[in-house]
Amino acid sequence: MLSWAGIVGLSLAWIFLLPYYNPVPWLGWSLLGFGIAASVAFWVLDHRRHGLGPGFRPYLLCAAPMAVLAAVIPFPENIGLIVLAIGLGLTAAPKRLRDIGNGLAFAGLVLTAQAAWLPIHVTLESRYHHLSVLEPLVKLALSVFPIKAAVGGRGILVQTPGYQFTIATTMEKVNVLMFALAAVGGLTAIVLAGRRPRRLLRQVLSLLLVLGIYFGARYLFLLMTFTTARDVGIFWRPEWVLGTFLPLALVPVPAVIGYGLGSSRIAPLEDDTVPREPADLGSRRPSMASRLLLAVSCFALVFAIGFHDPGTLKPGRVMIDEYHSNWEKTTQPYTTEWYGEDSGYNYYSLASYMEDYYTVSRNLHSPITPELLASCDVLVLKTPTSAYSQEEIDAVFRFVRQGGGLLLVGDHTNVFGTSTYLNPLAERFGLHFNHDGTYDLVTDGLSIYQDRSVFPHPTVRRLGRFMFATSCSLEAPLLSAGAITGYGIKSLYLDYSQENFFRTDALDFDKDYGLLLQQVALQSGRGRVVAFTDSTVWSNFFMFIPGKWELAEGALNWLNRRNMLPWAPWVLVAAAAAGAAVLVSRRAKGIPIVDPLGVAFALGFAALAILSAQGLDSLFYAPRAKIAHAATEIAFESEHGNMLIPSETIFIDPNSAYHVFYTWTQRVGARPRMAPLSDAMKCDTIVLANISRPFASRDLARIKEYVESGGGLLVLHGNGSDDGAANQVLGMFGLAVEDPRDGFIADLRGGTIQRFVPVYSVVGGIPLLYDSFGRPAAASADVGGRSGKVIVFGASSLFSDAFMGTTSTIPDETIRSIYDLEFYLIQPRREVKTDHEQASG
Repeated sequence: MLSWAGIVGLSLAWIFLLPYYNPVPWLGWSLLGFGIAASVAFWVLDHRRHGLGPGFRPYLLCAAPMAVLAAVIPFPENIGLIVLAIGLGLTAAPKRLRDIGNGLAFAGLVLTAQAAWLPIHVTLESRYHHLSVLEPLVKLALSVFPIKAAVGGRGILVQTPGYQFTIATTMEKVNVLMFALAAVGGLTAIVLAGRRPRRLLRQVLSLLLVLGIYFGARYLFLLMTFTTARDVGIFWRPEWVLGTFLPLALVPVPAVIGYGLGSSRIAPLEDDTVPREPADLGSRRPSMASRLLLAVSCFALVFAIGFHDPGTLKPGRVMIDEYHSNWEKTTQPYTTEWYGEDSGYNYYSLASYMEDYYTVSRNLHSPITPELLASCDVLVLKTPTSAYSQEEIDAVFRFVRQGGGLLLVGDHTNVFGTSTYLNPLAERFGLHFNHDGTYDLVTDGLSIYQDRSVFPHPTVRRLGRFMFATSCSLEAPLLSAGAITGYGIKSLYLDYSQENFFRTDALDFDKDYGLLLQQVALQSGRGRVVAFTDSTVWSNFFMFIPGKWELAEGALNWLNRRNMLPWAPWVLVAAAAAGAAVLVSRRAKGIPIVDPLGVAFALGFAALAILSAQGLDSLFYAPRAKIAHAATEIAFESEHGNMLIPSETIFIDPNSAYHVFYTWTQRVGARPRMAPLSDAMKCDTIVLANISRPFASRDLARIKEYVESGGGLLVLHGNGSDDGAANQVLGMFGLAVEDPRDGFIADLRGGTIQRFVPVYSVVGGIPLLYDSFGRPAAASADVGGRSGKVIVFGASSLFSDAFMGTTSTIPDETIRSIYDLEFYLIQPRREVKTDHEQASG
């Protein structure tokens, strides 16, 4: 029983450590500790009763390559390897510690086997939520109770006194993840017991039957509870998950299915049909050829999983189709004269950014034809608001099959009909934009994504943490790449009665949740397709928020290639299978094929395969070199200031937020970005906003060198700034801030901006603006012989969102005077850029 209780604890730990549903780290760690403790206790007690000899000790050699492998696998998926390596290390210790080490090794082996299942589960659940095959059985079971139920199109229709609802039977509601983890853990224990194949198969089938009965009973219990609770959260909330799965640890599974390490000992790997004493482990040794064949086969399999076709680069001609869309236009410049919502929901900044790297054209007046497509390498179809004809769909399909790149950009809830118009084309590639909106499962707010995979797709290699503005979800083929598989999110189907078709969450019983596809990449013929589901994130007001431009860059970089080695993964898999077949044939002849040294080789080669695949992606999918560089790049230094932009949430204090100021830099042709100092120094101008932490001496020296070599520095002071830290920087250029008072700032027309704000007096330099006390509120200083310039402004709160409004604000005269002041202070420094680039060259 202890071994099974340990397996259940380890399985539950994954549910709360992983972010798939509703992570509760402290609970996950507690369950992990329980599972490990139960495994250790089982091993110690069973060892005392049966004398299991050295246990895992012969595999001590594998601890080192396991530690290396754990270092290249993300947390928490590497927990099993860490525990296993520690356990193997302890098997070399004196007897009592050795028993603990064997128990740790057992727990680590179970965790490692479960971790190996996780990417398979992510692929399956994100594509196949609905378990419609089970719904007739569920309906039949419910009929035993006084509940009226029928199988409908979207699930089971349940009628209760006073109301009726439809609820879909899905992988996440049944919690197939927990089922699989428990099954994999039990299977690991069964295999370690070393039964003959026929008995092993019976035990595995018995295990699946016991789990199936338990999980079926649990699901029926939750459904009946749901009819009165009317809360779909019972399927994922921690108290319900824990309360309904902990009893599984009390089910006498070992006795029911007939397995137990104590009764059969551990079978040596070189003979999995005849149980032997553990002391015989490694007594028969495979040849070095067998060891190398195992290692190479392992390398081929892992490398095949992580391999991304580098493709052959194309000239980089990008065409944006405007003919079928009147939303997110690219045709009207984002200037200092055009304001309002339409100016924000606009792709001009995206198109301009593309022009830094690609030759960009726009299709304004023509249907899509083969002749039109002949002039481009990547076609961008974004938020269509009119239908594509069958001839256009056929032309685009042939374009991709012949080597073209296609970027499909949709949005939530079929807003403006975007999904309706995209799907006839998307479905030619096995894709479908769903008519839903996605939200964070726990908070109901905007979802945050961060890639957690061992092998991130090339389109998201530089993504970092990414906040969605509200996407739809995608359906995609099994073998497509879930470049962004969202986790911990839920999907609400559209509601045409609501503004923008957003559905309310009240009494919404049929939602999918957990793992949903938000960006898919696939190869078709010689070409490539990327489908993305949230057009808003590339709007002018979001385009340069961290993660957004990196995603656009990654997608275009991958699409601007013609498939070169699409068959390579299959060849590698075939090679791995051939190697395995040779080893099995040698085993059938009685020749040993596996020993601790061979396993160590295989683990080391697996780590090498991971590093090789990651290295190739870094080499082939490095950022494309710029072909144009007309825009000023402005870096907002992120490590020492206090300036908020909506990178993690849109619900931020407007007094501390500078989203509008950050976005408005684009109106004068600049490219803003948040960056640490080391990256900021590669840009033309650095903004130090509300310095709140002092710079190290080395960083101060780097800032001085940057400005002296032609860089621009804008210091915005106030609003919680540290006067001493700011004056550390300013003092290097003969400037300082002092004596804060509440007052007004003069505008550029000789009047006064009618906003009462804290103002610092600026000492030194050339005064640029004055406050209502006649003191300089802004000043500049020329530095060095390469046109370096420092500007300091002593009333930074004036540029906060509390005074500048939102990115959709149509300014009145006072707000416009604040905007004009910003444009004056951040005026482009293109003439400086060339000098600075040459100096840093």
